[in-house]
Amino acid sequence: MRHLLIILTILLLSLSSCTTQNTQVTNQIVENKPLIGISMSGYQEERWLKDKAYLEEYASELGADVILKSSNNDVQIQKNEIENLILQGVDVLIIVPQVADSLANLTKLASEKGIMVISYDRLMTDTYVDLYISFDNEEVGRLEAQVVLNNAKPGKVAYIGGSITDNNALLLRKGSLEVLEPYIQNGTYEIVVDQFSDQWKPESAYEHLFNYLTENGTDIVGVIAANDGTAFGSIQALEKFGLNGKIPVSGQDADLTACQRIIQGTQTGTVYKPIKELARETIKIAIQMAKDEYYQIDTYLDNKLMQVPSRLLKPTLVTKENIDKTIIADGFHSREDVYKEE
Repeated sequence: MRHLLIILTILLLSLSSCTTQNTQVTNQIVENKPLIGISMSGYQEERWLKDKAYLEEYASELGADVILKSSNNDVQIQKNEIENLILQGVDVLIIVPQVADSLANLTKLASEKGIMVISYDRLMTDTYVDLYISFDNEEVGRLEAQVVLNNAKPGKVAYIGGSITDNNALLLRKGSLEVLEPYIQNGTYEIVVDQFSDQWKPESAYEHLFNYLTENGTDIVGVIAANDGTAFGSIQALEKFGLNGKIPVSGQDADLTACQRIIQGTQTGTVYKPIKELARETIKIAIQMAKDEYYQIDTYLDNKLMQVPSRLLKPTLVTKENIDKTIIADGFHSREDVYKEE
């Protein structure tokens, strides 16, 4: 009997040891799971809801925990949320800045606490950033301009930009002007409207173009709009003068309504940026950062304080001719949804 008790005691101790070891291993795995904080400026444009969904999906798939906040396009709310994420001890911060130059103190605080900072899609300026990841926004601007010029007769062109507080809007305009400049110099085209739109609002774009058409007549031959929201506002202004569908209008983001307008003929093109690819690459790099592993960069971009290591993905121009082979083939929108208003 005594021998049996000894054997049972040994077995119990062994099982206890195994349980303790398994618990330690489990705890170690949990502790090593990166915690990523994401601060989004808001969901004003359709695309940002897709970014949110993909970022959360790939974090789960690739093995990271996420705390995601949205500031409803309010700078102070975004600052408060980022400070809270820092206090929660995230390993990496992914930030879509509402105002490009508004977060210097917080990115400095994050850096002091050893938190890596990724500027997502919009480049933060005048501050330290570990990585900027986006699409090549100058190329987006070039594509927006080129599709308009390909479909416009010589004459007066309107440039309807995005928010001046968003560095992307400056990059887009720079790319568009690069395409336009030779034609401006030789007199083929003249820019008669060159305006930024407050917070990318369609109503701001509408006002810029409507005011010009009211005061100067309807001799516009094309509209280069910075995104699909500003394209929508511009098309609404053109409609007031019976010009919708008669002159080319560009945009970007491949919003569903923009794609429907392309099929209907009121918008000429949009620039498609595969957000799924951007979100997956961002989460992958964030995890590599958290684990102090190598991650790929493509170039460096000046943010007025430093040359920021950058990863730039390739955008694609979408027109009526290739819409089935691009956004529909990628599953970004269904064919049924895109063509339902045809």
